Amino acid sequence: MHIDVDFGAAKSVDQVRVETSRDHAKARLRLETQDTSDRWITLAENPEQIDIVPRGSTRRAVTSELRTRGINYLLIADGDWGAQDMRDDPEAWGLDVVTTGWGTTIYKVVP
Repeated sequence: MHIDVDFGAAKSVDQVRVETSRDHAKARLRLETQDTSDRWITLAENPEQIDIVPRGSTRRAVTSELRTRGINYLLIADGDWGAQDMRDDPEAWGLDVVTTGWGTTIYKVVP
């Protein structure tokens, strides 16, 4: 997997930042650039990695992002990842239970 960025012209860059979740901790990064002859040059074989501790509730950040994207309801199956945590404390997620049944729960995303 790779991420390409084309600035359309030569640009000076002093930092490249990639933010991922902790479940990508085993991913290995390599930073490369292309010179004016289109040859790839490795800038960093093993770039510095910094752990950032999230501030506030990451659960609320998730539902805030959902609201921003116009998603107002979630249908979560009982076996889905995180389903038990949502059932145990929907308020922490910023969710209201609409109904449950047939092994699923429908939540309304609340402001």
